[in-house]
Amino acid sequence: MYRVEHEQLAEALKKLREKSGLTQRDLAKKLGKPQSFVAKIELGMQPIYVWEFYDWCEAVETEPPTVLSELSQ
Repeated sequence: MYRVEHEQLAEALKKLREKSGLTQRDLAKKLGKPQSFVAKIELGMQPIYVWEFYDWCEAVETEPPTVLSELSQ
């Protein structure tokens, strides 16, 4: 079982993707991953590594520190 913070991060990543106007398929293509990777991250079924987090933020044109700052509030 994951911590509450994991669920909050998963939800924040989903919102970032949606805000950027990307579908799961679009984001997966940018990341060079299958669509199921994005779905599993957003559902909290799979943890995300730090480098994947940075790649995700880059793909949705958001600075990683901004996301982390919002999560810490």
